[in-house]
Amino acid sequence: MTEPPPEPEPAGDLPPTAAEPSPPAPLAEPLPATRWQAPPPVVEVPGAPGLVFSDLPSRLVAYLVDIAIVGIAGAALVIALGLGEVVQTSTSRYVWVSGWTASIAFALLGALYFVFFWTGGRRATIGQRAFDIQVGNAFDGRPLTLDQALRRWLGYGSFLGLLGVVPSLRGFDALVQFVWILVLLASTARSPMKQGLHDRFARSALVRPADRASGGPAMTCLVIVVVIGILFLAAIAALIYLGSRVDPLAPPPGTTI
Repeated sequence: MTEPPPEPEPAGDLPPTAAEPSPPAPLAEPLPATRWQAPPPVVEVPGAPGLVFSDLPSRLVAYLVDIAIVGIAGAALVIALGLGEVVQTSTSRYVWVSGWTASIAFALLGALYFVFFWTGGRRATIGQRAFDIQVGNAFDGRPLTLDQALRRWLGYGSFLGLLGVVPSLRGFDALVQFVWILVLLASTARSPMKQGLHDRFARSALVRPADRASGGPAMTCLVIVVVIGILFLAAIAALIYLGSRVDPLAPPPGTTI
């Protein structure tokens, strides 16, 4: 008698094989989305290979260098010509570089300085040459004409210093110039071609070689200037505070100790 064939066992869960790997376990929490964005690329000048539009830190430091040159030369000119305000005391005589004559002298000297270096094929001031910056026509790269250079200087807002000619506006002129410089910096930073309002008014653009387009050295100089300025203001505040503390303790004139 033939025995019946054995009944097949119920099929269970087969173990994973090498041909069918088990899926990876899902992450417990999704990774947070990163907020970092790559910095904008350096904008090359169309039709001028090897040149890029100048960065803002280099332009700002170059401007500070030029303002320092004009300020020193203007102060020397005002003192030499006796155009400052003379303060005479019983023991000394001071010449302050202020007043309406000094305001006019600084405005004229600044206009001559910038217009001279921007025209005649020179293309750059002393401060701009330190960072290989060149100023030219925004459309064809040619040197600025006299009209463009004057318009760019007017766009700088340096003529606002002439407000100091009016006695009631002295001190207010410096505030107006400072606010206008902030406006120019903001408009330059937002422009793809780094053209501030003064550049658009003069139809000018600033370029520099692509292999020297990094603003690192300029940023370092800018930080140093800011730190020196803060220390200078802190020193003035400390002298004013100490002077107010010492004066009440000083004996009246003619008193012997």
